[in-house]
Amino acid sequence: MYFTYNVLNKGLKYKKPAAENSRNSGRHFGVNGTNGSTKGLPKMWINIDEAVITLETSRRTLHRRISGGQIKSKKDGKRRLVWIDERKPEPIPSPLNPDETENLKSQNEQLNKDLRQMADKLSQMADNATDERRRHDLIILQLTQQLDQARLQIEDLTLKQTYWQRLKSVFGF
Repeated sequence: MYFTYNVLNKGLKYKKPAAENSRNSGRHFGVNGTNGSTKGLPKMWINIDEAVITLETSRRTLHRRISGGQIKSKKDGKRRLVWIDERKPEPIPSPLNPDETENLKSQNEQLNKDLRQMADKLSQMADNATDERRRHDLIILQLTQQLDQARLQIEDLTLKQTYWQRLKSVFGF
């Protein structure tokens, strides 16, 4: 089970794991944002771990609120319990209006389209580079073979042969 909570009251929702044996497992408080207050929560005594998750605050903040008298608490044996009272949640307004949301959606779609085009272009350029590399390798191989043939011809010509012997070898007499 997960509880959703708003991050920095900006409307960004992340999921935070709930305690497995929590009496609140399966409930989703703070969907519209409760900014850590006890408003909108059922009346009950819960332990510190459950309160941290339910109130969507850190343990330190919870202890600070308890010591400041903002939240009631009591000690039951070795366990400290926190009182959660029942009030209606105060929704936190979203920082984005619908026009801004639509604008961001259209920008996101355009950026995704541009990204796909760039990826296709990159793929095409990679294919072209591979083809060019193959062509260059083929040209180098051909030039190497021509160089070997020219070297053999030079060796044949530099052997101590008479003019007539070289002429015979060239024309095949």
